[in-house]
Amino acid sequence: PKIRDSKPREPCLLFSLGNPFFEEIAKCRAVRRLWAKSLKERLGVHEDDEILKLRIYGRTSDVALVKQKPWNNIARAALHALEGVLSGAQYLEISPFDRPFRVGGRLEAGSGRGGKNPVDLTQWSDWAQQLAKDTHALLKHEFGLEGIADPLGGSFYIEAMTENLEREAAQLLNELEGLEAQDAQKYIQLRLGKHAKANEATVVGVDIQTQGPSPRPRLIKTIRKKSRTR
Repeated sequence: PKIRDSKPREPCLLFSLGNPFFEEIAKCRAVRRLWAKSLKERLGVHEDDEILKLRIYGRTSDVALVKQKPWNNIARAALHALEGVLSGAQYLEISPFDRPFRVGGRLEAGSGRGGKNPVDLTQWSDWAQQLAKDTHALLKHEFGLEGIADPLGGSFYIEAMTENLEREAAQLLNELEGLEAQDAQKYIQLRLGKHAKANEATVVGVDIQTQGPSPRPRLIKTIRKKSRTR
């Protein structure tokens, strides 16, 4: 897929990319299969019709970003972006690591010095946006992840998870067909709530705290220093 940072002109589905890692990849793959299968079986769309090729706009999850140790959000957003690439998303948007502090274009009240009033977005926030753009460029240019279609296809784990999600989604769609719009909306929200609760993950910096600083950087420096003397 092509990793583009511009918003798509073609109709496509918007997906939030979050946790867990492999399930998010399988989710995008399952939706593509279900889309093509439904159009062919229910609407009689021809096999060669371009409409079967569903485009996905992947956006890294804002919900997964937290205020505690916000620098960890850099890694979170980068891994969520990798999910989009590995799932074959055509468009990718990466959230800045300071997203949890942003409220209507301003830093949240209490985040400035003194903790009393909101303050304008600072150079830190400009840097956060630049870092998100650079992460996008790293995936595209340095790691060579553009132009590879479905790189995890054939993996037993990914294929099994994709088939399972596709089967569950098809069953859910069948259940929704017999419901009124309002009842269907309530049912969807109920299922989403149960799924979110079942997939609650331990959050570093919130649920667990890591020990630091690590002595490993000094060890690596020592090894490099010794290698130069040989």
